[in-house]
Amino acid sequence: MDPMIGVSPPKRSSSAIKAAAGPAAATILILLGLGALLAALRIGSHMHLHMPGHQGLIRVAALMLAARVARLPWAATIMATGAAAVAGISPAQGFDPTGSLEYLLCGLVIDSSNRLMPQRQLHPIFMAAVGAAANATKPLALWIIAAIGGFSFESLEHGLAYPLAMHLAFGAGAGIGAWMLWQGYEYARRE
Repeated sequence: MDPMIGVSPPKRSSSAIKAAAGPAAATILILLGLGALLAALRIGSHMHLHMPGHQGLIRVAALMLAARVARLPWAATIMATGAAAVAGISPAQGFDPTGSLEYLLCGLVIDSSNRLMPQRQLHPIFMAAVGAAANATKPLALWIIAAIGGFSFESLEHGLAYPLAMHLAFGAGAGIGAWMLWQGYEYARRE
């Protein structure tokens, strides 16, 4: 007990630490599983609109929502890691490492932006901008890989401008969609 204020400090026993770590470990496993499911559904769906960036609508919105709901500092990156593991080893993707890269970069952008500006992370304009930036990491990463490694990617055959613009647009839409889903979640939780 602190004689100056008459209050005992909180207990710091190992059982209290284990109790706090339990829910976090379960949340991490759930996020990894949801990420793996996200990638598996994308690979298995064969849905293609033949527009660059359209698959980012679901990927970015899911990762942004995970960052809101899970309340772990790196929730989107954890979920992206589960997705990257499935995307990287999928025979349907031809063992393409860029599939894993798109999930990881997207999660890192979302989590980094939330850590840098936590006061703005629930503003719809901020979420649209973060969604756009997160989804734009794919064509930018492919462009850098092509420039450095001499690889060619079908999506960049006619340059970077169109794929980048489409990824930005779909990513912004995903950010607004995630904001709307978050608002619905908060409304339902209050009722």
